[in-house]
Amino acid sequence: MIRFRRSILESSLVPMTSVASERGVVAIIDVLGFKSAVKTDADGVLSTLESVAKAIEEEQNSYDNSPDASLESVAGHLKPKLKLHRASLGDTLVIGLEINTTSVEEYRPGASSLDSLYGLLHMGKILNTVLRTAIGTPAPLLYRGTFALGHFVVKENIYFGDAVFEAAELYGQSQAAIVWAAPSAMEILELVLDPTNELYDRASKIVNSDRSIRDPWVKHDIPLKSGGSYESLAVNPYYGAEGELMEIQRQVLRAFSGHAPDVLAKRHNTKKFLEVARKQAEEMARAKPG
Repeated sequence: MIRFRRSILESSLVPMTSVASERGVVAIIDVLGFKSAVKTDADGVLSTLESVAKAIEEEQNSYDNSPDASLESVAGHLKPKLKLHRASLGDTLVIGLEINTTSVEEYRPGASSLDSLYGLLHMGKILNTVLRTAIGTPAPLLYRGTFALGHFVVKENIYFGDAVFEAAELYGQSQAAIVWAAPSAMEILELVLDPTNELYDRASKIVNSDRSIRDPWVKHDIPLKSGGSYESLAVNPYYGAEGELMEIQRQVLRAFSGHAPDVLAKRHNTKKFLEVARKQAEEMARAKPG
């Protein structure tokens, strides 16, 4: 099991002092096997990328038009106001989600951690929308990458800061098409995995308040290019997907063309993850009320 350098995690939670920055979550993802997909079906790939862009725009609009945070609460905790930013170059997407704590909550014990948890859960929801959209088209695409928690600066399409640096360092390190939580994000997400944590009860209530932020997660050992693995929470691309999931899986795995050892390893690891994700999504669908 790989343990990433602690310095990455420590720096991601410290605000930058030289410029004004936002606290939040940054995801960097790209398409695995993009060049091969373009050579096979350039028009289909373009159509899929356009569908993904439209889905993100709809998510962005939903956050921009959400009610004032001070008017809503969850588990007795006033919701932070979330603002979504996005930029893209080819198949690479950068998604930033600002977490703006309400003034009433600012000094309450644990408020910062609970706000961070709320933002991370919503980043999972956004990324689920991206992944589900990408695999649900006639030319399905598989994304890989990571998301990190910390401070970042965004101005138009310029992104930098500790959360960006951590995500940029790690997003291409997985040896599979998986979008997963970086160490800074996992430290907060583990609030709902550790019953001994003093914030566990409040964190669990936030998670269970909304299926769309609770359910699109898979606990998985992320296979790394450097060898070994890193246990993390990954986004389930099948959660909420329409159609026969096994057929979708067969289609998306066709993205791995060739017999090079690296390609075969990525296909094997991706198939292993998708099997776990598909079974979990099917179980949730069967358990869904009504």
